Amino acid sequence: MRGILFLAAGLLLVGCAPQPLPITNSSTAPTVKWSANAVSFAHPEGWSRAAWSFPSSFTYMVAAVSNQRLNNPCFKSGTTSVCGQPLARLQPGGLLAEWWQDGFPTWGYARQAGSPMTVDGLPAKIQDGAGGSNACSGLGADRWISVVIERPPTKDNYFQFVACMRGPGLAAERDVAMAILQSAHLSRQ
Repeated sequence: MRGILFLAAGLLLVGCAPQPLPITNSSTAPTVKWSANAVSFAHPEGWSRAAWSFPSSFTYMVAAVSNQRLNNPCFKSGTTSVCGQPLARLQPGGLLAEWWQDGFPTWGYARQAGSPMTVDGLPAKIQDGAGGSNACSGLGADRWISVVIERPPTKDNYFQFVACMRGPGLAAERDVAMAILQSAHLSRQ
C-alpha cells in the first residue's frame, strides 16, 4: 500500500511540476556596457555574451549577446577556423543579437536594400522580416532585423547587426534589439 501511495504522489508531483516560462524581455531593464573588438554597446544586465577573435578575410562575427546561454561556435583545425551560430535554437521569448564586420571588394552601400537610418552617426539601412530567413535560418526565429552600416574609411567595408527573435513577445523583443543597436559605438578605423 505504501508503494502505491508513493507512486501516486510522484505522479501527482510530475503532473503539477511548473513548466518553463517564456523568457521575458524589456527595453527598460537595467543595462551594462560592453566593448568587443570594434563595437561597444549596452545590453540587458544578466545576458550571456561572447566575442570571437577568428577574423576571416571577408566576414566575421565580432560579438553576440542573448537572453539564452551562448556557446562558443568556433573550432580550429590546424590553421583553419570555422564558426557557426552561438545557439542551436531560440527558446520561446529568445533573442540573439550579433555584430559582424564584413568587407567585400564589390560591396556598395547604395545597392543595399532596406530603409535608411543612422547608427552612431553612420549611414545604415534596416530590413525587418518574419520567419527564419537571413542569418536567423535554423534557429526557429519568428522575426529578424538586419542592419548594414557603412564603415569608413573604405566603402567596401561595413558592419552588420542581426537580431533573431522568437515569440511570444515579439514587440518587446524588437524594442530590446533596437535599444542594443541604438546604443552602439562603432570603430572608425
